[in-house]
Amino acid sequence: MAFKIIFFLALFFIETLFGIDKAIIILDASSSMWGRINGKPKITIAKNILEKNINDWNTSIRLGLIVYGKNRRRDCDDIEIVIPISQVDKKKFIDEVKKISPKGKTPIGKSIREALNILETNEDDSTIILISDGNETCNADPCETVKEIQKKGVKFVTHIIAFNTDIQTDKNLECITNATKGKYFKVKDEQSFDESFKKILNSNKKNNKSYKFINRNKNV
Repeated sequence: MAFKIIFFLALFFIETLFGIDKAIIILDASSSMWGRINGKPKITIAKNILEKNINDWNTSIRLGLIVYGKNRRRDCDDIEIVIPISQVDKKKFIDEVKKISPKGKTPIGKSIREALNILETNEDDSTIILISDGNETCNADPCETVKEIQKKGVKFVTHIIAFNTDIQTDKNLECITNATKGKYFKVKDEQSFDESFKKILNSNKKNNKSYKFINRNKNV
């Protein structure tokens, strides 16, 4: 019993002192994700890319998944924490992604706020990866939401993969990445989606040192 107490106190101390890298993916499951690119639904492309890259995820970095629009139509509160922040169970993650069927709206601002609630971050050790094919549709301004949260001292980076978006959507979403010093990728097909996702996973920085979200050795 004493050993367990010492162990958990030590773990808490390590996490508090050094921070544990963590990330959350926000996936768009709004109805527009049924739109097709080269004959293939956008949601199918997104699932394929996630499955491919999650298999290479660095398991030392905890990961969560939020999906909006997957359960109900016309509901701006349809935001589900599908997988809480945890050590990656690759099979479970992929299985949950495969179940997603787009239905609803695009509450980006609320989804980012929800992601930060579960990341519970006040250090530069948290990353949000947003995958969306469109603009906010729930009467919010996601960029202003981000700036409001930053004023409270919350530090995080948001990278965005914008899937076949228009110019106005690009402007609105890129405001988020600019505010959080993240990267913005506009993609038009499966290949560019995959390349952009890999760039995000390979190019992160912490404490001025490179670290990666994917394993250098795929056999690990």
